Amino acid sequence: MQLDEFLRHFNGVKRTGDGKYKALCPCPYHNDKNPSLGITDKGDKILINCFAYCNYLDILAAVGLSKDDLKKDGKTKQGESWQDKLTKLVKMPIEAVYDYKDATGTYLYSKIRFVGKHIKYAVVDYKADSFKMGKPEGVKSTMYNLPAALKAIKKGFSVYITEGEKDVNTLKELRYTAVTAGGVNDWKKEFAHYFTGARVVILPDNDAPGLDLKDKIIADLKPFAHSIKWVVTSKADKGDVTDYLTKEGHSKEDLQKLMDEVKPVAAPWIQITERKDGSQKQSVNPGLLKACISEHLSYKTVDGSYYWYENGYYKRTDKNTVKAKISAYIPDGIANDNLLNNVYNLMLADVDHMANEKDFNTNEKYINFKNGLYNIDTKALEPHNADILYTRQVNTEYIEGSTITEYHIFTKYVRDLCMMAAGGIDWQAYKALQEIIGLAISNIYGHKTKKAVFLYSPVGNTGKSQFLGLLGHLIGQENITAIPLQNMNEDKGRFAFANAGLVRLIMNGDQSKADIKDSSIFKSVTGGDAIKVEAKGKDIKALVFKGLVLIACNDLPYIADDKGEHIYRRMYIVPCTHTIEEKERDPNILDKMLEELPAIVNWAIEGLHRLKANNYNFTEIAAGNQYIEDYRKNSDTVYSFLMDEGYTITKDPNDKISKKRLLEQYNQYCIREERQSVSKRQFGERLEKITGFKTVRTRTANIRDYYIQGIKEYNDGFVPVDNKQIAIFQ
Repeated sequence: MQLDEFLRHFNGVKRTGDGKYKALCPCPYHNDKNPSLGITDKGDKILINCFAYCNYLDILAAVGLSKDDLKKDGKTKQGESWQDKLTKLVKMPIEAVYDYKDATGTYLYSKIRFVGKHIKYAVVDYKADSFKMGKPEGVKSTMYNLPAALKAIKKGFSVYITEGEKDVNTLKELRYTAVTAGGVNDWKKEFAHYFTGARVVILPDNDAPGLDLKDKIIADLKPFAHSIKWVVTSKADKGDVTDYLTKEGHSKEDLQKLMDEVKPVAAPWIQITERKDGSQKQSVNPGLLKACISEHLSYKTVDGSYYWYENGYYKRTDKNTVKAKISAYIPDGIANDNLLNNVYNLMLADVDHMANEKDFNTNEKYINFKNGLYNIDTKALEPHNADILYTRQVNTEYIEGSTITEYHIFTKYVRDLCMMAAGGIDWQAYKALQEIIGLAISNIYGHKTKKAVFLYSPVGNTGKSQFLGLLGHLIGQENITAIPLQNMNEDKGRFAFANAGLVRLIMNGDQSKADIKDSSIFKSVTGGDAIKVEAKGKDIKALVFKGLVLIACNDLPYIADDKGEHIYRRMYIVPCTHTIEEKERDPNILDKMLEELPAIVNWAIEGLHRLKANNYNFTEIAAGNQYIEDYRKNSDTVYSFLMDEGYTITKDPNDKISKKRLLEQYNQYCIREERQSVSKRQFGERLEKITGFKTVRTRTANIRDYYIQGIKEYNDGFVPVDNKQIAIFQ
């Protein structure tokens, strides 16, 4: 097996030297979180060494490899099946394998039962005939046969809950749809929402733990299921439905009759009344249904709109979708538009669920991943929490120990993006991109940096578009908007930012070389100041933008209205000056990098921690600073004159120069450099912004004149001499 293929079987791989690597040891007999496995390339073979003295065969078996895979012959030998390898590792024969899938049918992991009821978990790669021991990191537990159960509920069929996978398979053979959490201790309250609108039959084991589990499931299902019934099938102690059908000799008809004899308990909001002819009529109490939904589901209402909490964040949900959720609680044949609207409006008027848009995304402590909340302070993953009002989520899972290596596609890509035109990697830019992604995926207010990020590339085919695409996938296009710089003004800004309250990223992928005549909103947004916004048909309100401004451009825009130093301090330029040769361009590189997201986000989190430790100051980029200096000089002839002619901005009121003399020299400079000079009034205004002082009239050496404070001529160390002193040098 080749080295790069071998390394991909391990997590947390880090290069420590020439041909030497460290990784997290996957051996099931210890659970290190720090790299404790040494991997060495010996030319024709690969050596592994666990610092905790685990047997190398156990380590290989834990990742679905064998001793033969240590040979660098360019291929993997598959002499044994994954079952054979696992049997050798555990030293027990396999009795059954149960594949667990999520609600969409995606395979997650397998529960493997060995003879003697010993249980192990593994992730099986059926195509490669290999496995990794344990559940995948960060993946939540689910229910066995869940996708089939959800389909049955949607079609209105009864669903059966058992205590074990064996019983699920037994019922499946009889064409019943059953589901289980696994063992008696595996049921979780969060599973209950899967059974919204379901007709549930619980078939517990005939023992105290089984009956206790039945009671817990009933209590959890009451706010969701249409009806619930439970039936103890086997008469034997600890017996289950499989025993009832096999050992005790009962048929499917016997089972069905036994279940039919038990009357179900209806949901609290479903009222059953008896007609005169003895038949039953079902109806729904809107108030009770609203109360049940409000108590057991998490949602917020903002100005008449719903934000529904699902999968760890609040998602804006349209009226029809909310009504569909309500409809799931109502038995077939009863739901009508009047009833749905009644419950919808009752929920909308519930004060306990009302919120303001500004209440969302205020908790800067966490990064919201698909599998939990990453605590930036403790660097640990915590469960999702509906009390933390996030409206967005990073589009990947957080996997501790997943690190960027030399073999990742992203590694070469980001280094190419940071390659300098003259050659060599600009490691300052590399760190900057790391910090930018880290900040973008977090909920930390972007204005803490007091910057707008400019990916500036005066040449084409640098790869910056793929960087924007990567960010777009991580953050979600629904959390990104494009507002050109020229629209960040008092005239257009209040409308452009009207719907930006929940936006994480203002991202302009192709900012034009526009003249910015009013930069007021740009300065306010990047500085954390409130701006006035106005949506169509809505009242004017104040908004403090919490996100980040990211602009990609080939030409920097001309800012006409403000030449003060503060406007340039708001610009953080990351130069992208290396053109990727045509033969090296990969049109599928973004798709390939998306397969590396867990490692990429860990790389970005490292940058976020550095940014936070540096008081939210991005890494200084010397090349970027030079671009800003040149940009400022090109934009402002007054500043260019001062810098080129050797003046020093001291901002000390004791330093001053005659405004008249300075203006004369400035005009001469513009003539000499063939540049357009500004008016006398503009000259004074720009000097005030550059120095921070207004023009003062004072007397110096018996001459009353106007002076510019906070500036002095360059002192080269020479002093003037008189005619007598000059004779010494003649």
